[in-house]
Amino acid sequence: MNICHANPDITQLNQSNGKLPELNLKQKEELSNILLYEKNIWDLERKELSALLGALFGYILGRTSKSS
Repeated sequence: MNICHANPDITQLNQSNGKLPELNLKQKEELSNILLYEKNIWDLERKELSALLGALFGYILGRTSKSS
């Protein structure tokens, strides 16, 4: 759930001081959950990419060692 769609006020600047409005407890929890979810997705993608690169380099090294 995108917190900006859940509460459109969060995307609007407070005209008096140019800052975002204060978040209530529910909004803070939602934002925290979204950020944690995004971090977990990034960690998973990084691990998958690392595994794919390791497999690719292993394949390349295996092919070059067999041909020499």
